[in-house]
Amino acid sequence: MRDNKDRHLTAHDKPIVFEMRLIGQRSAGARVICRQKNKPVVMCDKETRKSLRTFKSLVQASDETGIGASNISKVARGMQLTAGGYHWKFGEHK
Repeated sequence: MRDNKDRHLTAHDKPIVFEMRLIGQRSAGARVICRQKNKPVVMCDKETRKSLRTFKSLVQASDETGIGASNISKVARGMQLTAGGYHWKFGEHK
């Protein structure tokens, strides 16, 4: 039996392809996104965690605040404490 490193690709070995589309223009160029539903994002005070403002999506929150979308997402997922001096979470404004 051959090792996996010696294995040659066959007709059954196909690469995985993700469907992506372009939306809008930004200063850095067109944004490429995968299909997904927008989640509301809530900006909260970092001390009291009181809701300050709700955005329709992560992209809207990033565009309107100037805070990086990846940083907002990391906070909302619990991987980082704050982004732009605020706490962030996914969900509806309460």
